[in-house]
Amino acid sequence: MDRLKAQELINKYLEGKATHEEKLLLEHWYNHEIDQAETMPGQVDFDAIEQKLLGRLPVHQVKTTRLYYRIAGVAAVLLIITGLYLFIYQVHEPVKQIVTKTSVHIPPGSNKAVLTLANGERVLLNDAENGKLAQQSGNSIIKEADGKLVYSADINKAGSLVYNKIETPKGGQYQLRLPDGTKVWLNAASSLKFPATFNGVGQRKVELNGEAYFEVSKNKDKPFIVSTEKQEIEVLGTHFNVNSYQDESETKTTLLEGSVNVMRRGSTKGTILSPGQQLVVSNAGTLLHIKIANIDEAMAWKDGKFIFNDQNLQTIMRQISRWYDVDVEYKGNRTANKVFGGTISRFESLEQALEILELTGSVHFVVEGRRVIVMN
Repeated sequence: MDRLKAQELINKYLEGKATHEEKLLLEHWYNHEIDQAETMPGQVDFDAIEQKLLGRLPVHQVKTTRLYYRIAGVAAVLLIITGLYLFIYQVHEPVKQIVTKTSVHIPPGSNKAVLTLANGERVLLNDAENGKLAQQSGNSIIKEADGKLVYSADINKAGSLVYNKIETPKGGQYQLRLPDGTKVWLNAASSLKFPATFNGVGQRKVELNGEAYFEVSKNKDKPFIVSTEKQEIEVLGTHFNVNSYQDESETKTTLLEGSVNVMRRGSTKGTILSPGQQLVVSNAGTLLHIKIANIDEAMAWKDGKFIFNDQNLQTIMRQISRWYDVDVEYKGNRTANKVFGGTISRFESLEQALEILELTGSVHFVVEGRRVIVMN
């Protein structure tokens, strides 16, 4: 099946004219063959795929609701022939313009953060040399070769209870290991305040603004508590993600492993989450709902991706703004009630990311310096 034949089959699928056998062929081709192929369509052996599939079409019912959108993405990939995995599912009209730019190239975010020690000293981690940065409360603070910040604790020294703070700017992210061995990944425009040592304290409490993913070291005698502006999350040892940006309307706690108890600030009654669940709380402090989490979407930032599932443009552009360190301005409101979907690598430049969003035909961008103007 050459590229032209594949495109014809995709068009029939999207127009609702494909036969049952053609649907099965295309959906099975996408699910079982394209995922294993090179991302450049020109490198896919369509003939070999067709021959294999014709001999073993599935006989069970294929769920097509979500695949429609993913198949639409294959069409987009074939049309633009890029190496980027993408499923944009709101292609309603031809793209008339590409991103207008009047500025220099804006690269994606990178590993950068500022560490503030208890004595007020500030360390620019992206500029600091690898090795030992400081000694504090019985801990050696080390920047490792891969850029990770590590607190190497001496378990025989209690040390004084002093606090450090790590902050990522817009366009930054960072990973650190706390004195108890807990691993933390900080997303852009986030901060974490934490004790320089957990020795001699009854609980391990940290304060988060923004977004972070935690892999908490188990210690049944010392619960680990993540405090945000509106809630506290108590765990003994688990993996979870917290999205608590002040410019978002909701705080989302997503549990991957173990269990967590989420409480409103000042309350003693909490909500227990099980793995695969997400707790959504309004930033006014009201519990909205618990739902089955979309783990891929929640963890996309840590995995180097943007994943948009039925998200409005304002939500998408807040993520773009934080990662590329740009300001966003809107002109027009025709996209206010429209939702978008897709997957974009966070390693793309700003221009490339915006061009992908423009594939919907519903929005156009003008870039002036570090300002993105949304035209719709």
